Amino acid sequence: MINNMLLTAIIIVLREVLEITLLTSLLASVGKYLGIQFHHFALALLSGLAFAYLYAENLSTISELFDYTGQEWINSILQITIYVSLACFIILLCSNPHRMNNLKRLMMCLMLMPIVLALTREGSEIYIYIDSFFHGNRPVFPVVVGSIIGSCIGLSIGALIYYALISCPLEKRLTIVKCALAVTACGILSQAVSLLLQADVLHSYPALWNSSEYLAEDSAIGQLLYAILGYEATPAPQQVIVYVVGLLLIISGVVIHKYYGSKRAIDV
Repeated sequence: MINNMLLTAIIIVLREVLEITLLTSLLASVGKYLGIQFHHFALALLSGLAFAYLYAENLSTISELFDYTGQEWINSILQITIYVSLACFIILLCSNPHRMNNLKRLMMCLMLMPIVLALTREGSEIYIYIDSFFHGNRPVFPVVVGSIIGSCIGLSIGALIYYALISCPLEKRLTIVKCALAVTACGILSQAVSLLLQADVLHSYPALWNSSEYLAEDSAIGQLLYAILGYEATPAPQQVIVYVVGLLLIISGVVIHKYYGSKRAIDV
């Protein structure tokens, strides 16, 4: 039983931490190129932790909102805001260096906001998960140890991704970051739809497919893919549609931005 609790804690915390570290490492890898200092990211992480604590402590009140669907509504709003911020950042990242320098403050906000919001959501879930064991009769030690191990693994993976990216040539690094952020953003948007389905805000339809036989969603790999790509073994049609539309919107935004950027350069 203790071993199962330890493993469960590792997987749950790793999934939540990995979402944050993946996002932070991708954004931080282009931070130096944009002139964003490390202390800005540290401040965003500290702010996210503070908001996560406040969110978790007031969750019972929040959950009662909107006919007891407050948590789903707030979390989905956070997810949608993260998507919009990342989508805008990806589009602006395709600008020429001079234009990006003029938009430095806006780009910094678009970089740091997703980190704060993601940490607010994921951090509150970790806090609630661990805190529930301190108010029950279940063993606490394996959960705490598992949480520490899961956090350390997630932070290590984030550090590896960051150093791997900064070792790449700048042009290649920017391409990788833009593609990875686009996939991550669409996965987050799909998760927002899932929350709205749970709250019965959207009408439920049968899942488009079931890949549980090949890769269970609650398996270690499934949990990690959920954190990275928003993987679900039984996705609703709305989730797949929103994922594809979200990706097309980002691609369209990049193409339009590049077109008008090149046209403006020719006119000048």
